[in-house]
Amino acid sequence: MKKCMVKNSVYKICALLLILFFSARATVQPIFPGENLWKLVSRIGLTSDIIEEKVCDLACDTCDTDIKQDDIPFTITVPGVYCLAENVNFTTGSAVTINSNCVVFDLLGHAIEGDGVDMNSIGIRVVDVLNTFTANVTVKNGIIKKAGSSQVSVSARGPVRIRNMQLIGGPNSCGLLLSGDSKKVFVDDCVACNCENGFLLAGSFCIFKNCVAINNDNGFLIPGDNNCLFKCKASDNNVGNGFKIEGVKNILRKCTATSNAENGFRLDGGGNNQIIGCSAICNNEFGIDDKGDQSIIHNNVANVNGTNYSTEVDLIVTTVTVNTGFWANISC
Repeated sequence: MKKCMVKNSVYKICALLLILFFSARATVQPIFPGENLWKLVSRIGLTSDIIEEKVCDLACDTCDTDIKQDDIPFTITVPGVYCLAENVNFTTGSAVTINSNCVVFDLLGHAIEGDGVDMNSIGIRVVDVLNTFTANVTVKNGIIKKAGSSQVSVSARGPVRIRNMQLIGGPNSCGLLLSGDSKKVFVDDCVACNCENGFLLAGSFCIFKNCVAINNDNGFLIPGDNNCLFKCKASDNNVGNGFKIEGVKNILRKCTATSNAENGFRLDGGGNNQIIGCSAICNNEFGIDDKGDQSIIHNNVANVNGTNYSTEVDLIVTTVTVNTGFWANISC
């Protein structure tokens, strides 16, 4: 490991992140279902962007600790800026475990690769052991592949940010797993492919932006509650659904499901979910299939699916040439 002299940067990062997070929470105003809710989502997303920029400014793009092959498996228990200095391999357990506040782990475009044999192996774990409140963690800019269980696993109460990651799994693995213990996880610009579940979201109060699930069994599986997905895409998932929602009070906005084996969007069992401004195209079964309770499904487009909408969906508009406003679903 290479130690670099970056005095007090970690503590500045921690203090700044906490101030920004709680100040953002304090400024949020009451909102109503529908488009206004996304003012809150945009505000949270903007805050996470600002946090990332400030972290980079304070860290000055300098690593406190370089991680190399000889260091694997590696556990982070001290705040700091950690960088993956080279491509590394591992066979069992977790390659890198993060159990500390105020951590930036930058893979610098390098890869962490398993052997695909150990079905319990994990590329990167972000954990909250003994409720120590692991928070203000960023994992970014790398590739995780062939971990048998999940490429990245988060079981922390956050805020945690996962950004610009390629997650390439195997037939029984998950790209990104957010466990039921995880909260306030921000995931943006990530791609999951060749997994059983591209993104498995069992946590709550998490936000996904511009994420892509391609060539998995299922794209996005969402048993968690109170999560938001914005401009995410699921395509060519060759066994199940593009997006499957099993929890409650989740919101999908401007998402796209294309050429999936079953349904583009499936609401199954949960209630009070929202699918707004989304597109479902060329899915084998339903474009949007609503088996949930009291869902809001509006202003969507479904085209060339086995069946564009299930009978539970309120299809106000039947042709693309007629538009009655925001509350209309369109079948082309």
